[in-house]
Amino acid sequence: MKRIVALLLVAVVAVLVRAAPVSGATVGTEALALAGAPGCSGPPSDEQDNLGLPSSFASADLTAVYCDGTPLAHSTALATANLVTGKLGVKVTVDPMMFGVGSAQAKATIVDGLHFHVPPAFAFLNDVELKITVKRSAFLGINTMAQYCDRLFSYRSFSCIDLAPPAADINVFTRKFGLARNMTDFQFTAYLQADTASTGALGRMEADFSNTATLELILPPGVTFTSDSGVFLSPPPTLKLQLNATTLHSGDTMILTATLTPGTSSILVDAYIVLQLPDGTLFSLQIGGAMPGIAPIVKNFIPPSFTGEVVRYTLTGREPPGTYSWFAALTQAGTLNLVGDVQQNTFAFSR
Repeated sequence: MKRIVALLLVAVVAVLVRAAPVSGATVGTEALALAGAPGCSGPPSDEQDNLGLPSSFASADLTAVYCDGTPLAHSTALATANLVTGKLGVKVTVDPMMFGVGSAQAKATIVDGLHFHVPPAFAFLNDVELKITVKRSAFLGINTMAQYCDRLFSYRSFSCIDLAPPAADINVFTRKFGLARNMTDFQFTAYLQADTASTGALGRMEADFSNTATLELILPPGVTFTSDSGVFLSPPPTLKLQLNATTLHSGDTMILTATLTPGTSSILVDAYIVLQLPDGTLFSLQIGGAMPGIAPIVKNFIPPSFTGEVVRYTLTGREPPGTYSWFAALTQAGTLNLVGDVQQNTFAFSR
């Protein structure tokens, strides 16, 4: 099968690698995850991803035990933040045993400097709107809390929203604020946080907001904005695939076409095109062939515009029958933090 995959013909994409500019104020994202419990388990499990650009991810997982090895509690935490999409996500769980105690905390933060451009005809605008949509997948336990907070530009104190019940599973909040020609530059911070703790007597506790909180700026006609990061709420680059058919037989030719679309900001990315065989084995497309596992086809580049065939392969009948899937994704350069979504294209092969 390796020989078959290595026969894939790959089009070489020429790219220009250059750094994405970041100016002035502290900008970026931060993800913090902490899971802890007493016992003989050692220190708490924690992970922090500080001021990532454009995104951060952190997770923690701890199974606490008594000194004799008896399980005490299992705690997990996850946090994600993305400037490009304006999304924040957190999830915490604690599963204690009968006499166990555990805790978990997750916090996702974005920070950026925003600069609004107001038409000369307007001295003051009071209908700029920040829209926040928060989706809750699960919420269990009296010792569980979750909140969304932001500092609305020039205001000094944080404004917070409690996301625990009786709040709905999908919550939409809006804030309006004004702009003046002499007050258009602001520092913006927003975070989503969840905490929980439990004992064996209370049982499982969970807060799941991993389906993300999403920020959106709604601007009056003629008003635009830029950010210090250069990427806040900007359309990300995309990598999409297209197959010439979804059902193929011996003697048919499979043609895979890739379309790379630049975003509106200069984000350095890695590109992945991965084939999953019917038995679940993964092969990553490379320049001139393929390799087992998951690996980028191009690293550390700013996406140009590109459309073309990346694979043309005639099926011989020696390939295993079943369902094959192609996956395409862009990640922040040097990380597995997604930029945009993972795309999947599937075809069925039979002899």
